[in-house]
Amino acid sequence: MSASIKMIMVEIPKSLSVHNITKMKKNINLFSDDSLDIIRTTIGKKTYDDLPEIDLSERLEDEHLFLLDDASKSELISRLTTKDFILKAVDEIITPYLTGSETSVGQNTIYKKIGTATYAISFKEDYSYREELDYSLIRALRASEILSGKL
Repeated sequence: MSASIKMIMVEIPKSLSVHNITKMKKNINLFSDDSLDIIRTTIGKKTYDDLPEIDLSERLEDEHLFLLDDASKSELISRLTTKDFILKAVDEIITPYLTGSETSVGQNTIYKKIGTATYAISFKEDYSYREELDYSLIRALRASEILSGKL
């Protein structure tokens, strides 16, 4: 049985700088519930673990207080977890590039200039024991389109 190798990449805008990171994170925190649900479906629900309830209680805001029945709480946990995963993608994929690193924090993403654009590129192999986190983080960046916004 042969394994297939999948590649994913996202273009890093030329205008991106360390000064944009704070703005990107604020924009991620403004994502609507519907957007977060779609992004989570795109990334894959089994890619990361949900936040523990203790972390959830620390992040509750006034608007969440009416959403604490079991079904709503599950959706809230899912959305906050997705938001955290996208923030992690910024920290582990984009920030190392901006600080001059050749690879991501997990060292499974490379930064390659192709033509006039620079891309963050990661690979995933079926039937592999290798960590697939970077692949999923780039998938989160693509699904959220956080890099395509005006920086």
